Amino acid sequence: MLILGLNAHHPDASVALIKDGELLWAAEEERFSRVKHASGFPVLSLKACLKETGIEFSDIAFVALSRNPKANLLRKILFTLINVPEAKFVLNRMKAFCKTSGFADDFWTAMGRHEEGQCPNGKSSAPCFLHVEHHLAHAASAYYVSGFDKAAFLSLDGLGDFSSAMWGLADGRQFCTLDRIYFPHSAGFLYTAGTQFLGFLNFGDEYKVMGLAAYGKPVFIEQFRKMVVLKPRGRFALNLDYFMQHKGQVKIRWEGGRPEQDILYSPK
Repeated sequence: MLILGLNAHHPDASVALIKDGELLWAAEEERFSRVKHASGFPVLSLKACLKETGIEFSDIAFVALSRNPKANLLRKILFTLINVPEAKFVLNRMKAFCKTSGFADDFWTAMGRHEEGQCPNGKSSAPCFLHVEHHLAHAASAYYVSGFDKAAFLSLDGLGDFSSAMWGLADGRQFCTLDRIYFPHSAGFLYTAGTQFLGFLNFGDEYKVMGLAAYGKPVFIEQFRKMVVLKPRGRFALNLDYFMQHKGQVKIRWEGGRPEQDILYSPK
């Protein structure tokens, strides 16, 4: 069985091809477009994957996207009702929802074809298109190549499908999620905000701060304790007085494929 995995409409757009559980091919769009952290739909890497492996459309059983716009939908609605964000923020989220939901159309457009994606049924050679929740995709990418039959998993991120962290247990083909951290609380946003505050404003600059951290001394512990609160059972929450993401004024843009992140930290 051949499975094509896509990271699309998100920074570091990429493609991976799996055959019977073995990785055949993988690359990020930036390797072909020469745009760092290239975003949008990975057209060039998708074409290169099929060309270099000799795979035909009819060979692919599933095309999976590492986003599921329907995941945590009730949480999204509840947040909107309680916080009443600006209309511009709601419109931006609706556009993102539609873009991610229609990735099958983007796939066929990238391939220069126009047809309806259907699940294999003996009558159609089109692959079945699947949405995988963001953090489950992260967990699966580590677990299924780990060699373990059972494992605990932890995924920490900026944000994906309205969740910033997920942890649980993996056993064979089963993933049992024990808990999540939902937007607007995010360890990744804390990381990015600190990176931006230090003057590193390019998307993905966090690794530079991580490298520099080994040469510094932890003299701002008390300030960080005001910004993030640790809770029982592994949970945490941000003090939102220090952040901007919940106000609907922060987003990522990718003009020409290059992502730009708005400032996450507040004046306070």
